[in-house]
Amino acid sequence: MQRSRPPAPKSRLLPISDGGAAMLNAERAGAEYALRTGTYVVFRNVEKELTKRSVLPDCFRLSYDSPCFCGCTLADHLEIGGRCKSCRSCRLYKFVYTRPEEIGDGHLVRRRGFNVTKWRYRCECGHTHLDHRGPTGPCKECGCGGFRGFGLCVSCDGAYKDHEVVVETEEDRRREGRPVGEAYIPLSEAPGLQERVFGREGGGGGDKDPESMLSRGEISASEYMDLIRTIEAGSMDVGGGRVGMKVKRSGGMMRRNDKGEERMVRLMHESSGGTGKGRVVNKYGKFEKA
Repeated sequence: MQRSRPPAPKSRLLPISDGGAAMLNAERAGAEYALRTGTYVVFRNVEKELTKRSVLPDCFRLSYDSPCFCGCTLADHLEIGGRCKSCRSCRLYKFVYTRPEEIGDGHLVRRRGFNVTKWRYRCECGHTHLDHRGPTGPCKECGCGGFRGFGLCVSCDGAYKDHEVVVETEEDRRREGRPVGEAYIPLSEAPGLQERVFGREGGGGGDKDPESMLSRGEISASEYMDLIRTIEAGSMDVGGGRVGMKVKRSGGMMRRNDKGEERMVRLMHESSGGTGKGRVVNKYGKFEKA
């Protein structure tokens, strides 16, 4: 008996990468948390704001699920005055990046074999935030004097140490001229784009694929072609040969360039989304083979 083929997946709403969609969904969750509770929790570059003496945009909107430096979430810190009720060792919530796109390293997720759930934010000593005894404590692996985050915030190009978690009321934000209410929702300054990304009810998806949008007259033919070209860009043939990688059983991977040439590339360390094991020796995640 011949098996029926599964239906082809619908085209995506907008040409947004999985990482971009995940970040937008997290921002949306932060906005919904603020609208529901009246409390705005944000991650902000307070050092740059102090230096420029002006009100700068928030870098990230935070919600219950936003990760803490200790490996738990904001929800684990709310009921006991800042102390984490799960690990007990963390005394104060401190947001930490959980995706390489958040520090401008979006290229990492395009590597074959990369596992974003294993990626951890690193200190300049080469070890992750989970290897340190808090944001200001020493590293349990090498004893460095405190966590110095490697990479810059994708929102403000500022260092991790210059950021703080800020908790505000709606009145606090109005006083400083910051967006509140519906204006706090991501992409509120571009309602059309916001609707395309999140949908009319904020959920996104549904019948908002390019074909449906074109048939209803929501986008022009040229906009439709732009969407299709961008969505399909990930599978384009370059120079007559497909660019990409394939994992080898030996623990490495074959990388093919636009000339069709291949070479072996070892996968990254397991704490950076790869499969390599061993002691990390520098801030870039280079490791000694175990």
